[in-house]
Amino acid sequence: MKVYLYISLLLAIILTGCKSEYDKLVAHELSLQGDNKEVFLGLENGITKKAYYQRCWELNKNQVISQGPGNQYAQYFLKPQHPADSLKTVKVLFYGIFDAQDTMRGMDMKLEFVNWAPWNKTLTSTHLASYMEQHFLDEFAGNPFIDLQVDDKVSAKVKVDKNRRIVLYPISASQVAVKFHDLRFLLNSKN
Repeated sequence: MKVYLYISLLLAIILTGCKSEYDKLVAHELSLQGDNKEVFLGLENGITKKAYYQRCWELNKNQVISQGPGNQYAQYFLKPQHPADSLKTVKVLFYGIFDAQDTMRGMDMKLEFVNWAPWNKTLTSTHLASYMEQHFLDEFAGNPFIDLQVDDKVSAKVKVDKNRRIVLYPISASQVAVKFHDLRFLLNSKN
């Protein structure tokens, strides 16, 4: 009987030790009280699709956002805080991620420096990813970004604070993808 107890204990230790830094972070953050609903421009996880469109309409009416290319995304221009960084204005295309009940559970974003050009080596997607990482750290207090290997080809940065996860990674020489998710919904939808 003692042998089975030792084997069970050893297996539990091994399996616990196999969890990645990311898995440990997610488990810890989801165990905390409260949640983080805030995503972008006053849009929050948990709102209805109707409330999402109403908020976007208000932002458009106030000329904060506009219709993006192809009418698939809303468009926002994130201006740098320091005038010396004027070349670092970022075009943000965004659209909410909704569940089957039309509740917002995240946001899909595509970002690009407005002044990007193939010959401009300081405005690449690598620089943009680093720039946006710092932006989100300033915007959302909490944990730092950690490295996460999404698949064999994609290395991402991920920030998890309670139930809100932000993932960012370059998708081309000029663009960076950013995904906000409500982890509680994301994990439950996989089950």
